[in-house]
Amino acid sequence: MNCIIKSLYLCVKDMNRAIDFYVRLASIMNTFWNYLKIKCNKDFG
Repeated sequence: MNCIIKSLYLCVKDMNRAIDFYVRLASIMNTFWNYLKIKCNKDFG
C-alpha cells in the first residue's frame, strides 16, 4: 500500500513539474510573439 502511495506522489510531483515547465514555456512564447508583433508593426506599419 505504501508503495502505491509513494508512486502516486512521485507521479503528481512530475506532473506539477511538467505543468510548471509548460506554463513557463507558454509565457516565454507569449512574450516572444508580442515582441514580434510590435517589431512587425514598426517595420511594416
